Amino acid sequence: MPHKTYISYKYNDALDLRDCIIKRLGAFALCYRGERGDSPELMDAKTEAICNKVADMIDEAAVMVVIVSRNMLQSRWMEWEIAYALRDKAPYGKVPQVHGIVCVVKKDDNYMSNSDFGYFSYDRYAWAKYNGDWARGKLFDMINYNRNNRIAWDYGLSPNYIDIVEEDEFLLHPSKYIDEAYNKSRRTDCYRIFTQ
Repeated sequence: MPHKTYISYKYNDALDLRDCIIKRLGAFALCYRGERGDSPELMDAKTEAICNKVADMIDEAAVMVVIVSRNMLQSRWMEWEIAYALRDKAPYGKVPQVHGIVCVVKKDDNYMSNSDFGYFSYDRYAWAKYNGDWARGKLFDMINYNRNNRIAWDYGLSPNYIDIVEEDEFLLHPSKYIDEAYNKSRRTDCYRIFTQ
């Protein structure tokens, strides 16, 4: 069964990938479309209505897809969206819900990396890697701390509450990754979930 999915992304970096994911997910994709190129402060009165609308959209979804892009860390909105999706407490009148989350790394077709054999090759995801793994410095702390955080064994569950997948792989099998994230959100007792 498909799950409604909220897409969190940095407008200037990932609009094209957001559109590809929306096309693949169809009616099950949710995202805020009133964005601008800049990332305004979250504390001013003008953004309170936007926060409420985004919160309602996240509440409607069961899973969040976070697009990891080069300038993602500049987006306070994304950080707020991820924190909201991982919350275990809710404002008055709302039910607490920890959402499933999967990160999708945006490829960079112009990125070259030095191979182990001394020559340069194209690795479209190397911009986000360090020593063969995803670079912690390219991710929000909430993503880093929700990796390798399984505390109980359950067959089929990843050791990471938040898994990271390359764009090409995700677009080939989006329902696989969304289903896995959803299943983990139903077994939060198996993870030590970092929420702040």
